[in-house]
Amino acid sequence: QAERARELSRKLDHGIGLAAATRLKGAIHEQLGDYPRAVSCGMQALVLYREIGDQREAGRCLNNIGLAYTRMGALGAALDHFQRALEILAGDGDDQIRAYVINNIGLTYRSLDNHPRAMEHFQQSLDILERLGDRRSIAHALSNIGLCHRTLGDGRQAMEHMRRSLAIRQEIGDRFSQTHSWINIANLHRDLGEHDQSYDCLMRAMDLAVEGGNTIMEVYVMALLAKLKNVTGELDAALDYIEHALPLAEKLGDQGVLRTLYQEYADNHEAGGRLGKALEYRLRYFQGEVGLLSKNIDGMEDRAAASGQPPADETGRIAAGIRRDQVASLKLKFGNVRREFRQMLEHFAAVADKRPEPDQESCGDAGDEKWLERAIGHLPEPARPALRGMWADIRDIGNKVERLRQRSEQI
Repeated sequence: QAERARELSRKLDHGIGLAAATRLKGAIHEQLGDYPRAVSCGMQALVLYREIGDQREAGRCLNNIGLAYTRMGALGAALDHFQRALEILAGDGDDQIRAYVINNIGLTYRSLDNHPRAMEHFQQSLDILERLGDRRSIAHALSNIGLCHRTLGDGRQAMEHMRRSLAIRQEIGDRFSQTHSWINIANLHRDLGEHDQSYDCLMRAMDLAVEGGNTIMEVYVMALLAKLKNVTGELDAALDYIEHALPLAEKLGDQGVLRTLYQEYADNHEAGGRLGKALEYRLRYFQGEVGLLSKNIDGMEDRAAASGQPPADETGRIAAGIRRDQVASLKLKFGNVRREFRQMLEHFAAVADKRPEPDQESCGDAGDEKWLERAIGHLPEPARPALRGMWADIRDIGNKVERLRQRSEQI
């Protein structure tokens, strides 16, 4: 239907209709997961809107293209299109759209771990939203700023923004978002060593999750309660939460919550002196991380094999750029997993050997096999084959990422 509308608009020389139909076609491609064609249609619509002088819709097109790139993990391209959208919309006068685009820029910077720049854009978005009086969006912006402050280590500023966000959500009756607010505030209290307050906030979140029938959120709150009890040394209470939540998380198939629970199970076993069990659940955590990476890489390889060399047209150029950006993102994620695995081994080796944990700078190169055998040599014998196997899987992923990088550079 979208293609028929485009052809009819072209025959009638109807610029507005052709632009709208082209944008609709792009939206359909996006729903089907064909992101390069979705972006290509978005760019065609952008040209058409510019030709008829509709700057507002041109800005919307650029923002939508940026969102499509975000869904593909092509964050550099996403950021570029959000910023171009902002430039076009600067003189448009539609502050609501501008606030939305600025927020998207902030989210992209946060995904890139550039939290100062993210906070700067969240604050700009907040300033606009406060002038507009959009309470729901104001609460969201305040929450984003609070999360940035927490990441940057300013717990008090984070708490102030989170509390303001919660107050607004309570005023407007947004109970779903209130659950997230109580969780964020609970995490801040835990960071600040205010454990009783953290527990109270988590129970408020649990009540809201139960009332809303949000089972995944219930399980996640249980995982956070387990984390809190691990921190306070109430290991039996933590274990109760974990053992109640784990089968529910496995049934739901929520990998994010499962990985959180595996971490807490490992911490609980370690605190109780059960090093072998701690290693077992830490390995389960890494199996989830490595499995997710491997799935993404295999998907990229399958798509590359199916599509072959991108065509020498605009769609092909977009596809090639997306592939390069995706590979760069995978390389960054792989580096993080490899570093975390090394740090985990060094930590457990130090615990087993009853010695201070070394500075990360002295741990050696993660690509050097000597550090692996040196660390494993301090750990229980039954755990060593699984640890070597996990490291082999991580190295295999690294090789796959490098092959993808080389192919993407040849496009």
